[in-house]
Amino acid sequence: MRGGDLLHRDILDPARTKYSLDYYIKMARELERMGAHILAIKDMAGLCRPYAAHALVKALREEIGIPIHFHTHDTSGVNAASVLQASDAGWTSPISRSPR
Repeated sequence: MRGGDLLHRDILDPARTKYSLDYYIKMARELERMGAHILAIKDMAGLCRPYAAHALVKALREEIGIPIHFHTHDTSGVNAASVLQASDAGWTSPISRSPR
């Protein structure tokens, strides 16, 4: 894998089999079944790509009935775009952080 290719490896990448979109949907269903009241997506490294954020939040909104929070940092410089895409997909609470 070339170095730049790493940035494109997200849940939308069909080659990514370990932590796929399906993995996160199954986990969210299980957490809701166990009694969770809120699902928090915590992107502490700020690496969640905008279209991946949209796909993840949209899929979760369709599968679970609890509120979804999205927390990200701007380490990679895509924070604003990811926040907008997650918002467009129907997240519940806009939580984001920028570097200090």
